[in-house]
Amino acid sequence: MLITTRSGKFAPVVTELTGSVSGIFLDKKPCYYRPFISRFDIIAGVGFTTSDGVWEGMADDDPRCTANPRSAHDIHRRKLMALGAAAALGTTAATASASVAAKDDSDASNDTVEPTDVPADANCAVCNMVPAKFPDWNAQLAHEDSTRVYFCTPGCLTTYYVVPEQFDGPDEPIVGAWVHDFETRDLIDALQASFVLETDPDRVDDPMRLNPLPFVDESDATAYVEQYDDLDDDTVIPIDEFDLDIAELYRGQLLDENESD
Repeated sequence: MLITTRSGKFAPVVTELTGSVSGIFLDKKPCYYRPFISRFDIIAGVGFTTSDGVWEGMADDDPRCTANPRSAHDIHRRKLMALGAAAALGTTAATASASVAAKDDSDASNDTVEPTDVPADANCAVCNMVPAKFPDWNAQLAHEDSTRVYFCTPGCLTTYYVVPEQFDGPDEPIVGAWVHDFETRDLIDALQASFVLETDPDRVDDPMRLNPLPFVDESDATAYVEQYDDLDDDTVIPIDEFDLDIAELYRGQLLDENESD
């Protein structure tokens, strides 16, 4: 660390728990000293120059540095001021370091889970079909314990989302889910998507014959339902509004009877 002195020059600030400060050069004059400040456990050496070249970290009677000595009171006062400045700088540095560490911890805790490639040999957790065979329709989901689950369609994913325990899902929160946008076929965040509760199996040529249709933008979902008299704004919902009745609509034949009753 550096401080500016009255003469406009710079000098290092050195703080340490014990011992001496040595090998510091000011105005090309080496000064080796052991600072002494009574009743302080922490020794702080702060060196700076003035217009007359005094090394004011030195005691006024030390012969190793030539100077125009100040009064003992003035030197002592400056030592205490220097110690305060060093302590303040140390506190500021420690606070800054703590802030950076806190930010790093926050960033680490906010790391998002990313989708993966669908394995060629994976089976749909709900219907047992092979998701990799349906690249425009397949979906996937991640639990907090890193368990990955794959599905052939959004209908299977949303059914699992409602009752994961029926399909051997772990007792861990769901931290990520992904589906393909119905229009663009891009993989999108299912936890943020809007789903159209499509109920006409003849309107869309999709696997499993009937699925809720995901859209990345709610406006696109609304535009879709406006094309049909049997759909309205109430049939556009987020994933957290799926319940057992909706799961029954799409995959009732795969649900346990005691759950769907």
